[in-house]
Amino acid sequence: MRTRPGRRGSVIMLLLVMAALAGGCIRVVWHPAPYYKRGPQQAEAADGYLPAGTRVMVFGEKDSYSRVLTFDGRAGHVWKNDLMSLSEWHKQQQRVEKLPDKDFHPEQRSESGGQPQRVTPR
Repeated sequence: MRTRPGRRGSVIMLLLVMAALAGGCIRVVWHPAPYYKRGPQQAEAADGYLPAGTRVMVFGEKDSYSRVLTFDGRAGHVWKNDLMSLSEWHKQQQRVEKLPDKDFHPEQRSESGGQPQRVTPR
């Protein structure tokens, strides 16, 4: 029996998510980070940027980069230092909620003394 391509892709994605949850390899991008589809050594510029708060599944690490897959299907390599654990992310967001200025934006980092911003995970 042959399955429809859309359904097969959904099953594969579900299996990947279950494996990621079991292995604890979900990370969060803590600030806008470039990603590279063919690896960090590719000659071209970054293929795009993952916004702050994007949750990713980590499938491997080499040198300073992690191979990741976003929950919306983007795959690529991201610098390890651009990622943090889900528990660290939640702790950071709780600290930000206690800040008096809720309208903080990354452009204001130098003016606000480097306080982190509140970002909803995607």
